[in-house]
Amino acid sequence: MGRLLFIDWLKGVFVIWMVPTHAFDGLFPYELKSTPLYQSIAFFNGLVAPVFLLSSGFLAVYTFKGEKIYQRLRRGVELMAFGYFLQMPTSSIPKMFVNPQSVLEGINIFQRVDILICIGLGVIVLSSLLYVVRDKLKRVLLFLFLAFFFWYFSPFINKFGENLPPFIAPYFSFKNSLFPPFPYWGYFFFGSALASAFLLNRKIFFALSLIPIFALFLN
Repeated sequence: MGRLLFIDWLKGVFVIWMVPTHAFDGLFPYELKSTPLYQSIAFFNGLVAPVFLLSSGFLAVYTFKGEKIYQRLRRGVELMAFGYFLQMPTSSIPKMFVNPQSVLEGINIFQRVDILICIGLGVIVLSSLLYVVRDKLKRVLLFLFLAFFFWYFSPFINKFGENLPPFIAPYFSFKNSLFPPFPYWGYFFFGSALASAFLLNRKIFFALSLIPIFALFLN
């Protein structure tokens, strides 16, 4: 499969957008953060993670090869392992001798689900589905169903997940979590549906592409 220029542009634009806005956000005074202009900027900052998840879901389908399923599953495990490695509570180890509470804080940080863990686990689940479901039309319908399922049921799952054990709760709620699968897998599976439609029929792909554009203008 060749490179897709529109995916490169999509990721590139949001990387360029993300770096300066995140870097300078902490320097803005509180008065500025209460203005409509800042709220508009914050809204577009919130689109960065969904765009990365959507593009990851798209590329996971577009580059999928059944004979390389084990390499893809290993890639998902590696992403999750790297995500957890970045959250290792190494900074809290020296503090534990002075303040034992810092150990609990380090554990809370370590067990949260960040963007790499969310994508890594998504790659494992998606690759398994792609290996089982080979028909492109069935893939489009399945991934569309999963996308709207994760979006619609997220408020209920998030509330339920708050009462789950600590190492499980971050996968189902925002408790000690940054990017739980509910709702972020909705964007991941929608990207998978777009890629399946792209490989099936460009008209269907164009029609599905209007959904996020319409949602963006609606917001």
